[in-house]
Amino acid sequence: KRHAEGSRVFDFKLHPSGERSYALRSGDLNEFDHTTSVIIVLDESLQESDRVTTVGLNQTDNHDFLIRPNGNYVLLSYHGELRDMTAFGGTVDQLVEESVIQEIDRGRDVLFEWSSWDEVPWTEQLYNPPRSEYAHVNSVFVDGNGDFIISLRGVSQVVKVNRATGTVEWKLGGMSNDFTYVDDPYMSLCGQHHAQVLSGGQVLLFDNGAQCWPKGTAHDGVTRVAEYALDLSEMTATLVWSYEDPEGFSCARGSVQ
Repeated sequence: KRHAEGSRVFDFKLHPSGERSYALRSGDLNEFDHTTSVIIVLDESLQESDRVTTVGLNQTDNHDFLIRPNGNYVLLSYHGELRDMTAFGGTVDQLVEESVIQEIDRGRDVLFEWSSWDEVPWTEQLYNPPRSEYAHVNSVFVDGNGDFIISLRGVSQVVKVNRATGTVEWKLGGMSNDFTYVDDPYMSLCGQHHAQVLSGGQVLLFDNGAQCWPKGTAHDGVTRVAEYALDLSEMTATLVWSYEDPEGFSCARGSVQ
């Protein structure tokens, strides 16, 4: 049977549990008049089994959603708050939309939550002019240790967040990059999407070639798929494989499998 939604849908996917999901742009607006979504979960017969939103946050994002092997849900949010931004040349009650990763169980208890605000500086965003939604999380991946690999397009950075401590273990790319690039002709990530960890430990991502740091490099306007081997003792990121389509540039969106 066909099923049609009355609004835009995103991120239709199959999970290891056999369930599928998609994000539905609900049409609802939060208190800052920004759009939010609801995640529709389908059972193995493609019947709707759950509708999921973040808990205690004022936005649910449509970029990514995970169902962990234990059944827990992992959601993204651009949670908005009014902050005193006078130190950054802003106002005393300026809107900031931080990027949030939230893990909940099926009873809607919050088990883990991480926000970009404390560890990803506002001043490192690469949007010009600056945006309230400054870090722009667009993917989340759970590695073999149960930690989170998070793509933050707004700062052209991939970060690893420790699931036990909630702290950032490393940052790849952007202004506060922790790694030395090896064998990478561009020496940067630019506005990337869909960061993940392969079975051998390599980081694979879709590198858009937009919002580069440093600005004005040869990477600007070059989209590629990039695979890095990370050496955490030497803190090097070695480009072991990449692919470019000389006629294909994607300033935004994209993924890799």
